[in-house]
Amino acid sequence: MAYKLTLLCVIAVICLYHRNFAESRSCVPVRHVYNHREIVNGHACNGNVEVQSCAGYCSSASFPSIDPPFYRPIVRCCQSVNTTRVPLQLSCGPNGSIKKTIFAAYHVQCACRGNL
Repeated sequence: MAYKLTLLCVIAVICLYHRNFAESRSCVPVRHVYNHREIVNGHACNGNVEVQSCAGYCSSASFPSIDPPFYRPIVRCCQSVNTTRVPLQLSCGPNGSIKKTIFAAYHVQCACRGNL
């Protein structure tokens, strides 16, 4: 009987933790702007490129388990869950008269992902 009560207590703690799991995270897109440069047909091309990365903290924990190895890790990482390719225009050559379009990944949504 004590075994069942202990197991129920452990399950209750895990359920409470899972319910609050998403509330204890901070995983958001972070905007970066950098100057992209490359050579195209002997001409220097450059342009400001705006990209996003995912950064932040996600909850992780380890709970007791009745099965070996007698704990259950819960590990989550901040990562991109939805990206899109955005066109960026570079100016090349004398007076920027030559244009080149490149594509960059843009993270439109970030989330804590992993095992639960």
